[in-house]
Amino acid sequence: MSEPPQEFPTDLMYESSPPGRNASLLLKLTMIFTYIVCGLHLMGGLLQTTLAIFMPYAMQVRPPAAAPGAPAPPAALFAVIYGVLAFVALAAAIVNFIAADRLRKRQRGAFAWILASAIVNVAGIFWCSLGCVLPLAAGIFTIVVLCQEGVRKELAINAA
Repeated sequence: MSEPPQEFPTDLMYESSPPGRNASLLLKLTMIFTYIVCGLHLMGGLLQTTLAIFMPYAMQVRPPAAAPGAPAPPAALFAVIYGVLAFVALAAAIVNFIAADRLRKRQRGAFAWILASAIVNVAGIFWCSLGCVLPLAAGIFTIVVLCQEGVRKELAINAA
């Protein structure tokens, strides 16, 4: 016969960590995620630049199933659309790189650049660079991390 399970002791004193203890780790994770998202925006911007260059040439070929009198879509329209998307994605990559670099070096203004990078990443859902969900998740994570008092103190101490 087996003995009945013992009750869990309720008088244990669990110690929680102080609020600012994980600030350094959270800032490292934020820096890593920002570099990753920078690379995603860079790849998306290069892909969209390639599409902006080559799409007008691809639009000159008429598909065989097209109606004989149907006009072809304007090729310049696709070049403009992809060109604007490429510009926005490359600008987001630059903002993310500056933010991650300032955070890595703990330079003055790192908080503002990281916050700008998080806002750009959250807004990235509208132009959907490459892997739409990853920049959104990294942006939300960054905003949540920056809202913690210990993280702001860590940035203020190291930037001074």
